[in-house]
Amino acid sequence: MDEELFSRQFQVEQKIFYVDVKANKNGKYIKISEKSGGRKHNVLMPIGGLKILREVLEEITRMIDETGGGIDEQ
Repeated sequence: MDEELFSRQFQVEQKIFYVDVKANKNGKYIKISEKSGGRKHNVLMPIGGLKILREVLEEITRMIDETGGGIDEQ
């Protein structure tokens, strides 16, 4: 069974998102899940990809800020 190291959930509009960091015999990984309409979808990424994901999200945030698109905070 995988060991849970971190878990957080939040809601945006009608969807609930879950972000978990887990570990198993193969190493640590991040699990991002979305629950909408009774269905849950998962994305798993080795923890080594977290820095790249952060850089991509920061780039998207800068682009939205520069174009005036704004980000709704919840």
